[in-house]
Amino acid sequence: MFMLNITKFFKTIILFSQISVCLYSQQYTKQTIRSEYIKQLLSFYAIFYKSDHNLYHVVDTEYFNIKEEVILSYRKELTQDLSYNEIIEIINNLEEFYDGDIWDRYVQLRFKDNKRIFFVFEENDFGIFLTDRIYLSDGYSLISYPINVWTSEGIIINKGYKRWKLLFRGIINDKISTYVEIHEKPDNNSRSVRKIYANFVFYFSPYEVNKDWYEVYNENNDFIGYIQKNKVVTFDNFPKWLKEKIWKRLC
Repeated sequence: MFMLNITKFFKTIILFSQISVCLYSQQYTKQTIRSEYIKQLLSFYAIFYKSDHNLYHVVDTEYFNIKEEVILSYRKELTQDLSYNEIIEIINNLEEFYDGDIWDRYVQLRFKDNKRIFFVFEENDFGIFLTDRIYLSDGYSLISYPINVWTSEGIIINKGYKRWKLLFRGIINDKISTYVEIHEKPDNNSRSVRKIYANFVFYFSPYEVNKDWYEVYNENNDFIGYIQKNKVVTFDNFPKWLKEKIWKRLC
């Protein structure tokens, strides 16, 4: 069905010449990337459905190093007890996010009861690869990562392991107001703990609290409070000058 839709889309473009060759190329690239996300996620989920296992080549790259037995131990969390056909439907309706990082692309699968899982793909000169960064419906990574600290002598000391929390960059929607109150609780009547002004970059967890609120964090991953969902603008819609400022800092 997905490939038929792509064929129909491009046939319309060619027959009616409704857009330029340049835009055609951009749309083709976007569809190609999307189909790569779908192919690799189908491969990943084939691990849980042995009867369909031979339909796809299971993801195995230098970017993905979670052992199969670890993945299978999260079956309930990753599949929500859905059938393979139901999983395919969810994968075909995936949502894509870009947060400004040079290589990373985020893909969200949305399940029932507002549960969602984020997969991180790395896009570079060699292709698009599913990485081992998978964020479960609690907002934290599937696996724990080492906490390494550099000493003054240049020696790395391991301080243990922890699961990463998924955070995206955000700014306030200045079409609503020049500043936004951050609340102590996900409630407009709760105490205001901070004001955030236009074009100030903060971090938020994309997992809603009470349906309409996001948790807000600073650049050190310290929790600040809550912000209403409709007052958050994600990186894709940042002003061009702010995007360039962030890219320059990341490079």
